[in-house]
Amino acid sequence: MGHLTVVSKHEYTINPQDNGGEAAQIITKIIDNGDGDLFLDQTVELQCYGIHYTIVKIPELTPEKLRELANQLESEILKAKAKIHKED
Repeated sequence: MGHLTVVSKHEYTINPQDNGGEAAQIITKIIDNGDGDLFLDQTVELQCYGIHYTIVKIPELTPEKLRELANQLESEILKAKAKIHKED
């Protein structure tokens, strides 16, 4: 393994509507290991008026995994709506 270099950093704010000093973010660093391979270093962070808390370090949350999660959530929401309407 070669020298690790942060090639890029991306910050996704989960709650942009709550911009009063509090934020929940997924921070992704794209890292080159020096051997031509890239990997993701990701954390979930909470920020409250300038104080940062790292809540958890997460495994590589790739675009494919996020699409899969979105599809699964959408499916569960549709099932829940159907269940609610069936009970009416």
